[in-house]
Amino acid sequence: MYRFPIKINKITIFFLMLAIAMVGFELFNYDTTRYALEHFMPGHDIFGMTWPSLLAISACLVDFAGIASIIAPERGPEEPVYVWGVFVAWVLAAILNAALTWWGTLLAMLARPDLGNEVVSRTMLLQAVPLGVALLVLLIRVSLIGTIMAAGDKFLSAPKVAKTKEFSKPLPPLKRPIPGYFPAGKPNHLKF
Repeated sequence: MYRFPIKINKITIFFLMLAIAMVGFELFNYDTTRYALEHFMPGHDIFGMTWPSLLAISACLVDFAGIASIIAPERGPEEPVYVWGVFVAWVLAAILNAALTWWGTLLAMLARPDLGNEVVSRTMLLQAVPLGVALLVLLIRVSLIGTIMAAGDKFLSAPKVAKTKEFSKPLPPLKRPIPGYFPAGKPNHLKF
């Protein structure tokens, strides 16, 4: 039977699933941000990349930087100012990303004239669905960050156990006296 070189336990599986969810979420964020921005800035490029693609990549990197600043160990009131700056940038990027997700979803729905039916009108769909998708993206973002914070704190604060051999430590000194042994001669209370 083949043995994996990495020990697979619940924590490894949990963080692997969390990483896959984060990558999928960031890919969705990248594409919706790029799609929405292409309608504002079409046809401009630099070094072979379009402006919307560069801004979408920047938004995703700010998201990862915000996550890193949240996971970083806290120092209390002596927290460096740049950590708070990165956190504020992350909050602003999250709000901007939600707005661009709303706009991108609305544009994608406007391109489909067959939306709507007798039960739900096209107008109602165009009003509710983009807002619902944007709020869902914001909720998923907060949930992922909260999960990473809670699991990261629990995982990072777990005590590290050093791997030592069972008999490598010296034995502790005995706490009870050995019968018949008197280190400084016979005690005075014993008369023979």
